[in-house]
Amino acid sequence: MIISCENQSYSGILVKDRSKNLLNQIAMVLISAVFCVSSVYSQQPMPLQPSPLQQAVPPPALQPLLGAPIPAPNSVPSAPGAPSDLVRSPLDPMNVDSLPPTLFPQTPVLVDNLTRDKSIYGSVKDDPAIFINVDFGGVLPKLTNQLQSTVTYQNGRVVNVNLPSAPLDWAFQPHLELGYRLAGEQGGFALSWRGFSSSGSSSEPINKIPATVNTEISFNIGDIDYIAPMFQPFNKFDVFFRIGARIGGIYFTTTQENNFENFSETNYMFGGGPHFAIETHKRFEKIPGFSHFASVDGTVLIGQTSQNFSATQGRFSGTSSQFVIQSIPAVTFQTGFSYTPIRASNTKFSVGYQLEQWWNIANVNESKGQLGDNGFFLRCQVDF
Repeated sequence: MIISCENQSYSGILVKDRSKNLLNQIAMVLISAVFCVSSVYSQQPMPLQPSPLQQAVPPPALQPLLGAPIPAPNSVPSAPGAPSDLVRSPLDPMNVDSLPPTLFPQTPVLVDNLTRDKSIYGSVKDDPAIFINVDFGGVLPKLTNQLQSTVTYQNGRVVNVNLPSAPLDWAFQPHLELGYRLAGEQGGFALSWRGFSSSGSSSEPINKIPATVNTEISFNIGDIDYIAPMFQPFNKFDVFFRIGARIGGIYFTTTQENNFENFSETNYMFGGGPHFAIETHKRFEKIPGFSHFASVDGTVLIGQTSQNFSATQGRFSGTSSQFVIQSIPAVTFQTGFSYTPIRASNTKFSVGYQLEQWWNIANVNESKGQLGDNGFFLRCQVDF
């Protein structure tokens, strides 16, 4: 009986030990599982490196998603049954309540801007156009004649021909210009001509015998120019310039004669060269379309100057000639006022004063000569 009780108590102790070991093993499994899960979630996934083939092939383009448009704030819902539209960007102006202010706001257009001188050739329109410029002017030329040379008669006598000049009269000087203005701010081209003729007479004795002195002059120049667009270095100031080529000719002759002797001398200069002009306009704010202008025109011609001399005394006479190739500089200055009518912006009227000087028109050997003129002009410019 005693042995059986001991066996029963020993078997109970074994059951308790096995149960405790099983619980310990289950607890260890649960703790290990929790630790593994937490370590997996705490690690960062490593990025996948694309293969060389994937790097060579570009990704396909994104296709627009069809469907209902994204509703914008304060937008009106579309009517039921309306066709679906592409998904609009949030920057679409239809989805923005108010647009931002303009970066470069337009300034108000004043009447002065509409009637100001758009160019040296008249109109304020930007369209291509043919333009005509007509000047009617009067100038008073002043000739400095210092021609001189020797002439030998048939009998061997040598005389010096050095004649005085008679004062020249006022001359009518027209100026005609035809051109074409390019579209926009590209400038234009012009072909022009200007010229005058004048004469004068006076009395100057020859060897104390009364004689008559007659002087005549003819002046002609032609220009072909490119006219640059206008630019404004200062407020209310418009500046233009033109550059091109010029040809010119100046001819003058002087005779002195009485019943016993007759002397004459002629000078003819013809040449060509570059030509440059700049003109400024100052617009008046209180009088739209009215402005003051000033221009400077310069040229240097390269050409030949030829001179002929003759003398006659009774039955004896003689002649001589000389020439030279030289440069002939010249400067022309103009100033005045111009007006463009408000209701006729394709026309411009100008009135002004001109001052001009030509040098070296007769510089051959001992001969010298210059020409100057000054006067007034009335100009009309018309665009078609």
